[in-house]
Amino acid sequence: MMPVVLGERGGQRLVADLARCPDVLTVLGAKPHRVRYVLRLARQVLAIGCQVTILGDVFGGSVPAGCRRAAEMSDVDHSAAPGIVVCGPLSRAAGSAALRLRASGGPVPVVLGDVPASRWSVWLKAPRPTAPALPRAG
Repeated sequence: MMPVVLGERGGQRLVADLARCPDVLTVLGAKPHRVRYVLRLARQVLAIGCQVTILGDVFGGSVPAGCRRAAEMSDVDHSAAPGIVVCGPLSRAAGSAALRLRASGGPVPVVLGDVPASRWSVWLKAPRPTAPALPRAG
């Protein structure tokens, strides 16, 4: 099992078992929101004792302590489950490798970027601005 909070709204949380994700999890939306979301997701996965592997420079620099790095999807250890593999948009060959990785029971590929939605997708919107507090009448 790999239970994580995928979202919160109105005091309620959406918790899902990422280990049940059938293929890839796509994270869509503006780049700053995607990066913040996936960093938070990676920290959750690490906190529950699962592994996080990062492909390339999807975070633009630093990554949470405890993450592994891999150069290619084909370099990811298939026995590294449960866990996630965080990456940007994939070439056709890398996408096929990601699907094979998941089909073999390996980590869940988490793809962020301007990519087509998968069966499991998170769509991020900019947070709504809050209205400024009105001054109280004296």
